[in-house]
Amino acid sequence: MRKKSVILIFCLIGSIVLGGCDMASGIVQETDNYDAPETGGFIELDYYPGYSDMEGGRHSESIRENDDGEWVIEVIDQETFSSPTVITTYALAFGVEELESFIKDKKILALTDRKDSDLFVTDYHPWSYSIIFDNSSLGGSGFEIYSIGQYKEYSERDKELLSELREKFKSMRGKVISEITEDEEDDY
Repeated sequence: MRKKSVILIFCLIGSIVLGGCDMASGIVQETDNYDAPETGGFIELDYYPGYSDMEGGRHSESIRENDDGEWVIEVIDQETFSSPTVITTYALAFGVEELESFIKDKKILALTDRKDSDLFVTDYHPWSYSIIFDNSSLGGSGFEIYSIGQYKEYSERDKELLSELREKFKSMRGKVISEITEDEEDDY
């Protein structure tokens, strides 16, 4: 009886940490070990932080090549419909190859396969990532967009990976190249 109790406790801890356990043997199994899709070259990453306002604000961060072929991070912030839009462009603190390797090595794209959650929608603008790769070298028609969003079921390990991705992306910001403020009238 004592051995079963120890296995049960071990399995409960293992289930919380890794996602599953074989009760007969007490061996912890990782149930969320999905294979990530094969991809070509990295094109872009867009991040939209979640926020709950309905006043017309927009917030995004993107890493992509600019018109001059330089990799930059562009951050767009607008608080309300009537507020000016601030577009800040950063140089990269390190090469985009490091981000691409991180995404592939950590199997970040496997997070796109998670089931929809049944959580009630609480954010007017939920957080999301869009990661774009050029899959033409793999026989694809061009670029492929991989989306990771708020209303999916993520394990604790998945959440750790998302946190690591966020930190990696934040650490890529180098010096400010430009900061432009656009008034609402500038769009017309």
